[in-house]
Amino acid sequence: RLLRFLRLLRLLKARGRINDLVEQIQSEASLILIGILKMLIFIVLVNHLVACVWYAIGNFDQNRQDRWIVEFKVDVKNLLYRYSTALHWSITQFTPASMEVFPQNEYERLFTVCIILSGMLIFSSFVSAITNAMNQLRNLNSWRNEQESLLRRYLRENLVTPSLTARIHNCLNKAMQQSRRRVHEDEINILQLLPLSLKFELSNEIYAPALGKHPFFTFCHSCLPSESRKIYSHAVAQKSLVISQELITTGEAGRHMYFLVSGTLVYSRDDDEQSAVTTSQPWLVEAALWLKWQHLGTASSSSQCELVSVDALKVQD
Repeated sequence: RLLRFLRLLRLLKARGRINDLVEQIQSEASLILIGILKMLIFIVLVNHLVACVWYAIGNFDQNRQDRWIVEFKVDVKNLLYRYSTALHWSITQFTPASMEVFPQNEYERLFTVCIILSGMLIFSSFVSAITNAMNQLRNLNSWRNEQESLLRRYLRENLVTPSLTARIHNCLNKAMQQSRRRVHEDEINILQLLPLSLKFELSNEIYAPALGKHPFFTFCHSCLPSESRKIYSHAVAQKSLVISQELITTGEAGRHMYFLVSGTLVYSRDDDEQSAVTTSQPWLVEAALWLKWQHLGTASSSSQCELVSVDALKVQD
């Protein structure tokens, strides 16, 4: 008994490790599929336990002949056949399926009634959970599916040729993939519920890799940690640019310094001089931190870009 109890403790430990692994998964669709898989495993385990109890009841009083394992000549079969028969019977109690095995005495009949009553609740809850999970999967891409359906209808009603239709679909699929951007902190309202200490730690882990490339913010992070936390929490934000979108324009007041996380920016001055801003030299408009600045050129994205913006006034405060 002690060894069995220790095995149960090992199962609990394994469950904790599985939960830790699931928390590392970032894909929403993967999490939903894992939830469905967990429900399926739960149903299989429940049916396994019911099958074991069903077989134990049939094998309990070996002096009686009115037992299901005797009536259906299961006791003379091998172990795999006996287990699979009991499992098959168990599954039929939770679903509309049927099989040739049925109760032969009062104990088996009473157990069957209890399982059928429990099965109605478990099966209905299981079907409801699976339906809810599948609806969540559909809703992840509901807007895109609706737009694609309208596009197919529009092309069909206007008798667009199949070759042009295929080219349009390929072009739009590429455009949709390029227009994807990261989720930003200001879009997640639930993060406001975090305690300040945890919010500081989260902001530090997200923004420190980008801002740490600049000597000033490296100094703040190492020598002035409290000031660094304030900057990360109140003066820093994330920004996304699609292709050919402007970041700054000539004559505009410079109120932010920018760090390029991914992508490429093209900076053009009024004298037609152009230069590329890449992640190897990742910041621009540094002067806005130290003085009142007005942009002398235009910066626009030549690819999908992710940036971190630093509010100069909040840093100075």
